[in-house]
Amino acid sequence: MWAINLVYFAELLQFTQNRVWAICLIRTIYRNFNKKITNANIGRHFNYHPNYVNKLVSDHTGMSLHKYIIGYRISTAI
Repeated sequence: MWAINLVYFAELLQFTQNRVWAICLIRTIYRNFNKKITNANIGRHFNYHPNYVNKLVSDHTGMSLHKYIIGYRISTAI
């Protein structure tokens, strides 16, 4: 019983941590959307691999980091 609860708690904690990091990444995009933003730049900023940065954003938004940045830039231009 306890083992199942601990596994569930560990999975929930990992999901929550990933969500917090994704929100931090997206906030960074909002603040710097007018600059050159790449997976590598954001990865360096947060000390993550660029592919992991893309996965976090993709899991949270449903689109790649590049598509999210382009979409945000277009929405602010309108």
